[in-house]
Amino acid sequence: MSMGLGGIAARIDALAVLSINSDVVGVSAALARRMRNACVPNDFAAAAAIGPALISMLEQPLRLGMPFPFSMHAELVYNWLDALGLASPGELSVRTVPPPMMAESMAAREIDAFCVGEPQGSIAVERGLAELILPGCAIWRFAPEKVLATRRGWAEEEPDTTAGLMRACWRSARWLADPDRAESVAGLLSEARFIEVSAEAVLLADRVVMITNGPMARIGKIMEVDLPQPRSREALLEHPDDYLYREQLLSLREEHEHDAHGKTPVPAAPAAAATGIAEEEAA
Repeated sequence: MSMGLGGIAARIDALAVLSINSDVVGVSAALARRMRNACVPNDFAAAAAIGPALISMLEQPLRLGMPFPFSMHAELVYNWLDALGLASPGELSVRTVPPPMMAESMAAREIDAFCVGEPQGSIAVERGLAELILPGCAIWRFAPEKVLATRRGWAEEEPDTTAGLMRACWRSARWLADPDRAESVAGLLSEARFIEVSAEAVLLADRVVMITNGPMARIGKIMEVDLPQPRSREALLEHPDDYLYREQLLSLREEHEHDAHGKTPVPAAPAAAATGIAEEEAA
């Protein structure tokens, strides 16, 4: 924005980084099937192995959907594929797609792949249109995304308002991360006025992949969910294994967090999930 890439330059001050590592890379269901048939490694963290396999599948420039051509989404994909020999973005067909329209664009066969922030990737997977192949942190372990930004000079002009704004953001994040509020937060975010993703989305997945937070984010243990597809929230609640999977997920989170920190775990609120592959952030 400050450089004017893609629009009019507007100088800003970034006061705080609000989120990291929430982007995912997904491919169409058809392309995912081709990758499986070619025995592409089924490893949610293997960027160096999945990239060449994806490139080898291409018969024409990959039609890649992303929210904005000058963005962290673009930097992740360009650096990943460019390092593996596919000149990016030159050998890609980049399509600008608003995040809420990513699933629709995939359904219309306008794109073959996408890089987008969650839960939009999970929504495309839940609708059977795509599969996730990589989390953003598999490409760059500390990828800053959303920031709290103000017009250049405004923070100095309004120091008290700025301080209050930053405190409000910090307190909100702390409230959301409280493990005792995880169920309430999931229910709140599932409402149509927010992201409109089912609170049971994690159990609509076929795999739950544990990902740690922070600059050294890494892929942890994986839980397989062996329930028949397609699934609905009502069917899950009535399924005899529903409670067992919930307990297994909680145990997996606690074990993963204990291994990562070597101390009593303090689990974070569940992240958005995806049918096919789900992401679960651990504190």
